[in-house]
Amino acid sequence: MRKIKKFLKIYKTTSVIILNTIILFILVNIFLYILITKFDENVRTPLTYGIGSLKMVYPNLSESEIKSLVRENWNIKWEYEPFTQFTYTPKSGKYVNIDINGFRHIGNQCKYPINFNNYNIFVFGGSTGFGVGVADNETIASKIQSKLKKYNSNVCVYNFARGFYFSSQERALLESLILKDQVPNMAIFIDGINEFFYADSEPAFTKSLKDFMGGKNKLRIALSYLPLTKVYNFLNPFSQELQSKKEEELKGTVQRYFTNKRIIEAIGKEYNIKTHFVIQPVPTYKYDLSNHIIFKNNTTILDKEVNSLLGYNILEKQYHNLRGKDKKNIIWLADMQINKNENLYVDAVHYNADFSDDIAAEIVNIIKPDLLR
Repeated sequence: MRKIKKFLKIYKTTSVIILNTIILFILVNIFLYILITKFDENVRTPLTYGIGSLKMVYPNLSESEIKSLVRENWNIKWEYEPFTQFTYTPKSGKYVNIDINGFRHIGNQCKYPINFNNYNIFVFGGSTGFGVGVADNETIASKIQSKLKKYNSNVCVYNFARGFYFSSQERALLESLILKDQVPNMAIFIDGINEFFYADSEPAFTKSLKDFMGGKNKLRIALSYLPLTKVYNFLNPFSQELQSKKEEELKGTVQRYFTNKRIIEAIGKEYNIKTHFVIQPVPTYKYDLSNHIIFKNNTTILDKEVNSLLGYNILEKQYHNLRGKDKKNIIWLADMQINKNENLYVDAVHYNADFSDDIAAEIVNIIKPDLLR
């Protein structure tokens, strides 16, 4: 009898502890969910750098306009897309508008599907090409169209650049658009920084998709949706580390880029698409970081770009070794920051409106003969 009473006492105590633990766990997650919902606009966006710094980055905008612009640019959601892995969900806002067909609107956006009587240009790239941090009409793609309209009023530019994309996904996206009978006259690829960020050739959500398809880490996947897990991952200093690559590995990354370039050129030749490949400027290469407003007060923001400095040096050597047709359609803009003594970025790597305009001007100077012909 004593043993039964002792067992019941232990059972009751253990049950109370377990029940209280479960209740506490639920309450903590509810509290964190409310906290995350309330402060989500500030998490992982330039708002964490302080409004004082952002006022210097956006000198022509009010505080409320800055906050609206930042919220719209960084609070964008994703959805699955065949072949490319992911695309943006449609979005309608004051500064950022994403079409249901997967492209970001620009100033004076032409209708879609494309009109084959126009001269249609598709722009591909990552978040810098997408124009994170600026309004629709301030992106590189938008500036390209406005400048080209002076030479050809029938020019229509479509901004298919997407965050995290690198050349392999851009190639797949071009192919998928052609399969939908959306064949442009010209395709411009703005690349560089993401080639080295995804040096392993795996798109951003590959690991999650592998686990899901393989039925692995089901508990970890389920727990990843909990507010407690999200907060832990955000606060964990090791969760976002990017492993630096050796020179030989980065040479392979550069080779991957040029292989994708050749495949895209072959597609372009078959479908009569003029192709241009822009090597974009990056803050880790030939830029005086003393001019980088956000970097000066947040010197760790470029740690994730550890591979781009060495990678760009390798890329530069290979570029200068190219000859003839292999080089003629590359627009090398990596050096254009050398004589610029002003801030060019709205955060770690994304261009401000003025620099987007400068980049667009350089591109237009190269491609406008194609339109004039």
